[in-house]
Amino acid sequence: MPTLQFALKGQYITRIDSLPPVAKSRNYFYAHFDFQTPEWTGIKTALFTQGKQTKAAVLDDNNECLIPWEFWDTDRECVGSVSVFCGDLRTANEAYIKIFKSGYQESDASAPPSPGVYEQILQKLEELSRKQIKTISGGTFTDWKE
Repeated sequence: MPTLQFALKGQYITRIDSLPPVAKSRNYFYAHFDFQTPEWTGIKTALFTQGKQTKAAVLDDNNECLIPWEFWDTDRECVGSVSVFCGDLRTANEAYIKIFKSGYQESDASAPPSPGVYEQILQKLEELSRKQIKTISGGTFTDWKE
């Protein structure tokens, strides 16, 4: 899986890879953090912010995590930010990620299209009682057979 790479020196985080991530991906991108100074101990949590939403992900023993899908959930090109904190609130600044617009769109194939004029007329006719349909259509084959 593609992994975005970050290096931390003290409270400063820098993105060190050049992957161009595309929006709308789920369970695809990981993040790896290289902590280069000793103050980063204990449980570490990454923060992924895009728009007005921030999602947190706890880092594993390899200082990695799956980036939450909500971070990639955008219909436009935008910039998200990544930060990390640990222990008794050791914090870092933000690294920025350009998120490219996806060509993916929700399919409307399962949603029926709006009825056209012809379908609307047929629907109105179906709503009439059978007796009224007989009158309009001139009767059924059985009526004419007699």
